[in-house]
Amino acid sequence: MAGSSPKLGGAAPRRAGRAAGLAAALALTSAFVALSASLPADSRSRAFASSATADSSRRSLLLAGTAAGLGAAASPGLAGANAYNTDLRTLKEIDPTGKKIPASSSEDFQKAVVKIKEIANRTDFAIKRLRMDRYMDLDIDFAIVASSTPWLESGVNPILRDVRKAFEVIIAAAPEGPVRQDVQRLGVLADAQFYTILRNKALSAPAGTPALGFGLLREGDTTFAKLQVQIRTFTNILEKVVEYCE
Repeated sequence: MAGSSPKLGGAAPRRAGRAAGLAAALALTSAFVALSASLPADSRSRAFASSATADSSRRSLLLAGTAAGLGAAASPGLAGANAYNTDLRTLKEIDPTGKKIPASSSEDFQKAVVKIKEIANRTDFAIKRLRMDRYMDLDIDFAIVASSTPWLESGVNPILRDVRKAFEVIIAAAPEGPVRQDVQRLGVLADAQFYTILRNKALSAPAGTPALGFGLLREGDTTFAKLQVQIRTFTNILEKVVEYCE
């Protein structure tokens, strides 16, 4: 028992110290609450608003890349609030039968349709080149440009930028209703599908010997076929929107 006395004697001061610390913390909290309450309402509002703004800014930076990947932030006119949020149709569910955009003499409209055709032909040719040589460098076909700011307009892939601009013109020319809804949805699908292709690591060729880099990713038949399907799907989307314009 004599050996236990020092331990008991040491525990009491520690408990007293923790109690004192807790009391000090509670006092500090009470003082902070009292100080906040004493501030005018507008001062408290400004403080809270400033904090919320800072948090919002941080979230915006984190989400910027995702928003650009979907194409919604970079091209709000393309997606449209209602079309983007509620229209979840797949490419197969969009039927152009009997739906046409009235013939337009607009030079911008004609250029937009031509541009869509050019890009569709370009990506279709990329598939043919890939079938001839599974290790073909497709960076040129897809205008692969490295960018540290992909969420900014200047960092958007040149082909995707042309697709977005063309869709905006075509959507503007489409009559309200099913036709415009279809074209808007196709624009969203094209935007998302192009990013799906760019994210495929088997697409881009790194510096050096291809066989030591992306070429290995094209060795498997499944991976090789998946890349072709992704490119073909993008091409089909563009070809379908042209059906509304002719």
